[in-house]
Amino acid sequence: MADVPLMHSLLRAVPNRAGVVLVGDVDQLPSVGPATGLHDLIEGGVVPTAPLTEVFRQAADSRIITNAHRIRRGQMPDTRQIDSNSDFHFVKRDEPEKIVATLVKLVRERIPERFGLDPIRDTKFFAP
Repeated sequence: MADVPLMHSLLRAVPNRAGVVLVGDVDQLPSVGPATGLHDLIEGGVVPTAPLTEVFRQAADSRIITNAHRIRRGQMPDTRQIDSNSDFHFVKRDEPEKIVATLVKLVRERIPERFGLDPIRDTKFFAP
């Protein structure tokens, strides 16, 4: 998710005598800022690449991983609420006002309380 300013700062900070190894996920969401640093380097064909085959960010039984693979196969994610301790939650709301109210409550209260986070400093919320 490195945009141009972040990639620029990173590479300027690396001494000339050092090497850089970048590790990324081909299915990563694009950066919020301009461009897609790692993706652009790979697509440009100027750096060698090696695909990684193991997931390290989540546990092997992660519902995030399971549903990500489902989506990649063109299937809908499994949205059943199996366990309140799950790492994947789906909240259905049909009315715009209810969607907004639910998102505000999640970002301001529920997520920070559950994980001991400051809602301003420690969380980010992105919406299409």
